[in-house]
Amino acid sequence: MLSQKGVLGFSLSGSGPSVFALTLNLAAAKKVSQLLKEEFQKLNLESQSYYGSGPCPGSKILARRGRKDG
Repeated sequence: MLSQKGVLGFSLSGSGPSVFALTLNLAAAKKVSQLLKEEFQKLNLESQSYYGSGPCPGSKILARRGRKDG
């Protein structure tokens, strides 16, 4: 269901009553936030949403030290 809404990953925090989702973009994050809010309301649970973003270029090797490939 969530993957069709632009969610790349979803998890429950291990140290508190928090859930989080990684989405393709802000629009997807807002859609998922609204869906979750509606589901929580059905259970009489309050919720808050926060959005964050940042560059995610992926990993890269900066330098190789003390290693011989081959």
